[in-house]
Amino acid sequence: SSGINAEWPLRPGIIPKAKATAPVKKRPLSSVFNVDSDEDVDEKTLPAHLQKNSFKGIKRQARIDIQRALEDDPTVYQYDEVYDDMKQTKQNQISEKKKDKTSKYAKNLIRNAALRKLENDRHFERKCQRELEEEGDEFADKETFVTSSYKKKLAELAELEDEIKRKAEKRKKYRLRLCVDTTA
Repeated sequence: SSGINAEWPLRPGIIPKAKATAPVKKRPLSSVFNVDSDEDVDEKTLPAHLQKNSFKGIKRQARIDIQRALEDDPTVYQYDEVYDDMKQTKQNQISEKKKDKTSKYAKNLIRNAALRKLENDRHFERKCQRELEEEGDEFADKETFVTSSYKKKLAELAELEDEIKRKAEKRKKYRLRLCVDTTA
């Protein structure tokens, strides 16, 4: 005896064959697209499991839930009919949000950029004015030309000067009020 149990049919690495069982019967699949015409198909010609009101094979509680849902809203299972409407309303909401969407700070940034530009123009004009004063009467006999856009620019700079003076006066009055209130 070689030490192997003869009653034991397995050897390492060998898997015994399962006992022959009855072959599994496959259900024939009904083809939904087994229709020759392109016309709509009546519900009566469809297999039972594809008919709308067929509850065969569905548990009792599921049937009750489906009936309740249909009573509450008859369109609850009409996904294709409702989907386009849902998609359209969603697109409308997105387009409305895009229309209403404006930056919080864009107006302030644009206004401040314009003020900075005017401020830079003001400094440049002051510099030019000082240079003209330093030259003195060197070019006094020459003709000077001023365009309408330059006149507009000068008017804007004058308005800016006035606005800066008004703001400075307001700040001064406010500071004086604070000083008077704290001493009282």
